[in-house]
Amino acid sequence: MTILFYAAVTSFDDVPDGGDIPVGAVEISWALRQDLLDGQSAGKSIKADENGYPILVDRPIPPRDYLSEAVTEAAKLRSIADYAITPLQDAVDIDDATDVEVALLKAWKKYRIALNRLPEQPGYPASILWPATPV
Repeated sequence: MTILFYAAVTSFDDVPDGGDIPVGAVEISWALRQDLLDGQSAGKSIKADENGYPILVDRPIPPRDYLSEAVTEAAKLRSIADYAITPLQDAVDIDDATDVEVALLKAWKKYRIALNRLPEQPGYPASILWPATPV
């Protein structure tokens, strides 16, 4: 059996010994095929060199998804703000809030509004000036 590598689709095939090698395919050894598969299992990618023969290369690092990261982080921080706001708002609603609680409620609400306005920042989502968390 002869092992073939097709550069165009980076795949292997086998043909009976003595069979014709199709256009776009190169003959490789069983050992090279196994080395390539082992490398692929170890996280490498198989691609063709300039002559159409298979080689192992590092997988490309996928680009960062800044938008997804920003949306996820903002949602997490909004959840924290919501958790802080709820008991403070309850105290205000029943006229039982201290001056400190009223000030904290206002600070947390300003923080939550700042989080909602993150997409308006220049450079968003790759560059974000995150608001300071109320203390």
